[in-house]
Amino acid sequence: MDCPICNFREITEPTMVCPRCNSDLEAILLTRKIGRKNMNLIVFGIIVSALAFVCLVFLIIGIINKGDLTKKSEITMTPEEVTALKGDIENIRAVNSELQITNTDLLSKLSAMEKANAKREQIYLVREGESLFNIARKILGNGYKYLDIARDNNITDPDKLLTGQKLIIFY
Repeated sequence: MDCPICNFREITEPTMVCPRCNSDLEAILLTRKIGRKNMNLIVFGIIVSALAFVCLVFLIIGIINKGDLTKKSEITMTPEEVTALKGDIENIRAVNSELQITNTDLLSKLSAMEKANAKREQIYLVREGESLFNIARKILGNGYKYLDIARDNNITDPDKLLTGQKLIIFY
């Protein structure tokens, strides 16, 4: 991964901060994950739309034929056309089965992604002499995430912490 700020090229994926310029890279990583997730949903939407279009065509054909193809006087199809339509119906059933399997897979992946991205929170009481950087390093494993703690707690000046102050830390 490359840093978009300083173009440093040797950043490994789990790193959330650029080692050269100390830029927070978490938002970039999350944007890439969302992009991949949205692409799966777009493909699924296209497939479902195509299937809906085919169903609509068959519905319109049924309305034109008044939904009753049993009358001999209204049947104007050749046996070859009937065979072709039966083949189309089988193909549609096969596509429908594939879509149901794909839908089940996508729903399970989406559920797993939502569980993985779910944030937990912790209430933390500030002790004497602590800074947001030290708290972020202790709780989140990265001191540079102190800005996230400050933002989540509406702290405008990270240098002004009070002993006994309650912080909500999401991890």
